[in-house]
Amino acid sequence: MNQAQLLIVNKTSPLPEETQQLIAALTEKFGLDAFTARQRLTGQGLGLFAKASGEKLAKVAALLTGHGVTNWIIEPTPPRFAPIRARGLEITDDKIGFLAGEQKITLERGDRVVAVLADLTGALIQRNLKKLVVQTAYLGAGAAAQLDGDETYKTVLQNQPVLDLYLLDEKYAVRQAVRFFAGRYDPAGLGARKTYSAGGNIDAIIRLARDYADEFTLHTDFGLAELPGCRLKKLEGEQNPDKTHLTPLTRFGWLMVDLHARRQAEPKPAAPAVDLVAASAILGAPAAAAIATATGAPLPGFETLAAEIHGSPEPQQPQASPTGRALPPPPELKSISQRNLVRQLLTFAGIGIGGALFFLASGGELLANAARFGLRTGTAPALLSVLFGWLGFHNLRTKRHIENLPTSKVRSVAMGQVEVQGTARRKYALVSPMTHQPCVFYRLRKYRRDDENRNWKEYSSTDCGPIPFDLEDATGRLTIDPAGATIKARHRQEGGPGQGSMVFAAAGVHDAREKWIEEVIPEGTFIYVTGFARSEERTGGSLRERTVEALRDLKQNRHQMQRYDSDGDGQISDDEWQTARDEVEQQVLQQSLEERQDARPQQGRVVIGRPERRSFPFIIAETESETHLARNYAFASAALLTFGLGLGIFALVRLVRYFGGLG
Repeated sequence: MNQAQLLIVNKTSPLPEETQQLIAALTEKFGLDAFTARQRLTGQGLGLFAKASGEKLAKVAALLTGHGVTNWIIEPTPPRFAPIRARGLEITDDKIGFLAGEQKITLERGDRVVAVLADLTGALIQRNLKKLVVQTAYLGAGAAAQLDGDETYKTVLQNQPVLDLYLLDEKYAVRQAVRFFAGRYDPAGLGARKTYSAGGNIDAIIRLARDYADEFTLHTDFGLAELPGCRLKKLEGEQNPDKTHLTPLTRFGWLMVDLHARRQAEPKPAAPAVDLVAASAILGAPAAAAIATATGAPLPGFETLAAEIHGSPEPQQPQASPTGRALPPPPELKSISQRNLVRQLLTFAGIGIGGALFFLASGGELLANAARFGLRTGTAPALLSVLFGWLGFHNLRTKRHIENLPTSKVRSVAMGQVEVQGTARRKYALVSPMTHQPCVFYRLRKYRRDDENRNWKEYSSTDCGPIPFDLEDATGRLTIDPAGATIKARHRQEGGPGQGSMVFAAAGVHDAREKWIEEVIPEGTFIYVTGFARSEERTGGSLRERTVEALRDLKQNRHQMQRYDSDGDGQISDDEWQTARDEVEQQVLQQSLEERQDARPQQGRVVIGRPERRSFPFIIAETESETHLARNYAFASAALLTFGLGLGIFALVRLVRYFGGLG
């Protein structure tokens, strides 16, 4: 029976423009939905794209290679043995002896070594995740960066580091392996390299092994990888992390050896000859400078892998935001649910007042008689049939609108009713209140039930309000004003009091009688929008207006005016004022040029909002595709029309019986 192989890709973020063609080809040829394909290609470092037989993976790999995605197919080697625990070491000029009881494992000069430096406490995962959450929440997804090489290396050494050294033969197969636990071996063999800290001694062993080895590769991302059998488990009580995580650590080390061997077997690109000493110097660069950690959200039913092979000529660096500026706080706006609630209350209030006056005028008997008459004659179900029929045809009209309206690119959006698809990007530092996700929209509902009643009753509903955000595709970016939109969010989280973010979990007691449900459209999600596109009104003013405003502000600032008093007489002469004027004009002009240079095509020029005609839909939906959204409206329309038709038939039967009885 052939073992399943792994197809590993080199992830990128953000994805290049041509990736959309690759995703379409993967969907067409292999049946992979666009959302899953995009998630498996987006990120940093290496990631598991598929797990199947080599024949199937070869076809996918060829397609990925044709679109410029670096990938490897490997057959993971089952671990034949675990690294032997080292008790000490001996150092000579030509070799290092690792003492493991009665055995002695030798690392000679010129050997090949794959090293894994791991933290078994989970502190590396927690610190990396907190940094990503905080930076993404307040700087935006483009500015979020994971722990760099130095931070990862130091974080591991500051906790409970474990160092595994895999010694390879000429075929890059494991011949021997040794394991060092910080503080659990005799460091006397380090000699002058010995330090007073356990982490410092582990660092000394790494430097020593790098100096002796001809090829040295270091991995510090154990725990960040979503690899089968290599995941850190949550410790309970006083559970020993060593015993719990040593088996996953061993599996991780063997897989890193397989990756190293696969990359070494690839044909090297033509390059100028480099002597052995220079090549050794490149491979022996400090580990922290060549490690790129990678984390990614696990996909349901799909295991992901994050690992980086040390020694690449140009290690991947995290993407930074173009501006590096923090996002502004979101404005205080009335929630969308409150805005809709006001309109609903006004409508029902009018109906209620009219009904109450009618009830009081009739003494209550007329209303009861009217209800009985409506049921007996079929008038009441007929009215309900008309209502459900109207709702059904409304959903059917929306479905046809979605199907008939062509999808536009941001760069070519025309003014009027449009349909666009792309990635949601925040304009403000909006974060969901319970799960702390950076998002462009959230809705939070709270429910309560008593001890006797098992049905949940909603007692609170709130949302972020119509906070504008951006939609971005490969051609540009435009603004979405969600006021008045029908918003459909797919991400849904549920919890009780005290259950919030995994990272920033609040301390509290869970009350089984209360719960919350949070719906979120996270930043970076693929969304569909149909609405009315219009030009955004510019409020910056002309260059002359901005110059006049700047000069007015300068006159009102005495401290700034004193800068131009060159002769120190306390007065601003005509020449001194002209100097100030020239400087202000130059500053305003420079600022205007920078703003134009930073502006993208269509960015900040087009806004999609609610159509002036209420018959046109305004929908913001987090959906897999336009077809999926149209299908949902079709199902809703069919259900409403069927129910309305049933009520209509029932009303007709009652009406016939009523008039038949009269005859």
